[in-house]
Amino acid sequence: MVGPSSGFRGGWGWLAVKSVAQAYLVLLLSLAAMAMIPSLLGGHSSVVQSGSMRPHINVGDVVLTTDIPKDLPVPIGRVVQFHSPASAEASGMEKIRLHRIVNANDDGTFVTAGDANRTVDSTPIRREQIIGQGRLLVPWVGLPGMWIGAGDLGKLGLWLVLTLIALVVVGSSSAPKRSSADPQPPGDPPTSPEDDGPTQANQPRRRGRQAVAAAAAMGMRRGSTAAAAAMVLLLTWAAVLPVGQATAGFSGRTVNAGNSFATGLWNTYRNYRAAIALDDPWAYYPVDEAPGAAVAADYSGDGRDANYGYFGGVTNGTPGALINETNRAISLNGTAAATFATPAPAVVNPTTLSMEMWFKTAGSQGGELAGFGDARTGTSSKFDRVLYVDSDGKLNFGASTVRKTVVTSVNRYNDSTWHHVVATLGTPGMALYVDGNLVGRNTSSAADNNTGYWRIGGDSLAGWPKPPANPYFAGSIDELSIYNTTALNAARVKAHYDSAQPSTTGNYAVEVSADTPSYYYHLEESAPGTMFDSGSRRQNTTYPSSGVTYNVFGVLPKMNNRAATFQGTFGSLVSGTAQTNPQVFSTETWFKTTSTRGGQLIGFGSSTSILFSFLHDRHLYMTDGGQLVFGVNPGTVRTITSPGSYNDGGWHHTVATLSTEGMRLYVDGKLVSSDATVRSALPYSGYWQIGAGQLSGWPNQPSGNYFDGTLDEVAVYSTALTAAQIANHYRAR
Repeated sequence: MVGPSSGFRGGWGWLAVKSVAQAYLVLLLSLAAMAMIPSLLGGHSSVVQSGSMRPHINVGDVVLTTDIPKDLPVPIGRVVQFHSPASAEASGMEKIRLHRIVNANDDGTFVTAGDANRTVDSTPIRREQIIGQGRLLVPWVGLPGMWIGAGDLGKLGLWLVLTLIALVVVGSSSAPKRSSADPQPPGDPPTSPEDDGPTQANQPRRRGRQAVAAAAAMGMRRGSTAAAAAMVLLLTWAAVLPVGQATAGFSGRTVNAGNSFATGLWNTYRNYRAAIALDDPWAYYPVDEAPGAAVAADYSGDGRDANYGYFGGVTNGTPGALINETNRAISLNGTAAATFATPAPAVVNPTTLSMEMWFKTAGSQGGELAGFGDARTGTSSKFDRVLYVDSDGKLNFGASTVRKTVVTSVNRYNDSTWHHVVATLGTPGMALYVDGNLVGRNTSSAADNNTGYWRIGGDSLAGWPKPPANPYFAGSIDELSIYNTTALNAARVKAHYDSAQPSTTGNYAVEVSADTPSYYYHLEESAPGTMFDSGSRRQNTTYPSSGVTYNVFGVLPKMNNRAATFQGTFGSLVSGTAQTNPQVFSTETWFKTTSTRGGQLIGFGSSTSILFSFLHDRHLYMTDGGQLVFGVNPGTVRTITSPGSYNDGGWHHTVATLSTEGMRLYVDGKLVSSDATVRSALPYSGYWQIGAGQLSGWPNQPSGNYFDGTLDEVAVYSTALTAAQIANHYRAR
């Protein structure tokens, strides 16, 4: 066979090519061994056939699972392989699925879902259906077997050709023996005709080259052996591994006999602020400020607070758009005084973006809702990416380079009703959404190369199609979000809109908000920073930088919500402001743990520091044995304790109340302990402390002050919730 020239094969270029080929074959060998050896030792192997577990597990990956010991609980939040019966499949055929367990039901069954799916799986599974828990992920190895099973000879052939080329490269000699006719290598002194070898002076150099040649030959032999082993292992793996062993439906719906599950998006939230936070806005202005406020607070966590106009054009504290939450809006009077802008520094040419808000207007004045201009105040000389209401009440979204391109709604929205609007620009083009629905789009993705600021409420609209007579918006605005690097897709826009819609049953956030909590922390955030408060006080606080793991699976599987896991040694959350001597209150949370060290779930302390809370009571904590204790100190410590233990690894709901009717402790919607003789607590002002508390000297004191487990949906009320309200909350999960 004719190979590369000996000159090339003896140089650095050939060495690089050969090294790459060797690395490729060693990688194949390693992946094949990783995939095969555990299965030979009793594990279960499966090739992923669909994308329902993206981005964590992809098509063609091999997942190794092992049995879950019978004395251990089913791991919530972990990936498992399980039998899905024919009755649960739209095809009517039994399958083996690989999905994540997202929740445990009260009847002992488990809710599963694919990470990329829009809904949870329709049919809960029983423990006996579970084959094993995912332990090891080996990428790509299952692809050859899938290609064989699918008859995809093109991809299979290409892979075989590349692998054979690598084998040839590794198997060829890199240092061919030089014949007597070959020229003397440059730099070698000539040898004497009488000498059988090199001169004594040149022996070290020649020996060095001989050593290199020997090493290269040994590497070649080893590389050939590794390559052959890799080929044998991979082809054996492809032949013996059952293709299609594990699948995961990527449709948003599965059907079983007598049950059709077709809810909304799995990642739809019934809390608007949580839905917005999930998409990481560049700036987020809920405009919840009280009347007379001068600053629009940025809730994105990036500190981009904006100054309202100083001349009376903005009225704060008007009724807002979100009926599920206690929120406020702003009203703009349609003058230049009613505009405001994002702060410095200026934004450089945003080309992928979204503008989002709720608005309400009437009449024919119209005006700009939001836009991008080169001036923070006054009138911009360069203005683009404009969202405005024309004199007919229609919405227009425009961007320009050489010419102005506008997407216009068919319907009018000047009907004195709140409407949700999102305008996006990105690679697919321009899109305009109203009330969760796409109302217009085009493929233009260009915008003016401009550096400037996001303007709210008005700026120049000169030259734009059908501009209103007055460019300044007259009406109300609420929940304004700007995304500088993201064009929200239709699913996320719908999720935002749906999260603000009313619900009377089966909606946890709605049920809680209806009972007006003072503080309400969803714990949806994905990183240290701002912890959003959806309660009536709207007092955001800050997550600690350590001791808490964020963005773990939460208690509400149909909403795909998130929670926070506390590590049990340090790290806690503290309410944003002090509360004055609460004598009537309720504390509420969902929790999950297997710890035998106990710790505080919620309590009240005189300082934001656990260590320096010299006054502390109103504790709701867990003992080492898993029982819940609720205690106050009106002069002497008084506690009530649950009969049962709850450190079983499942989600549990608990509420503690204090009022003139006494102390009461509820778990999973039921009253488990009470004392009607205790009607007050220690009088002092302090902070609500979540995940840790000063418990020294309290009855059945746990081993640790810090809770080791997961908390979700934490709420504090200035009222004592009734048994009926608590039951409604629990059922709404």
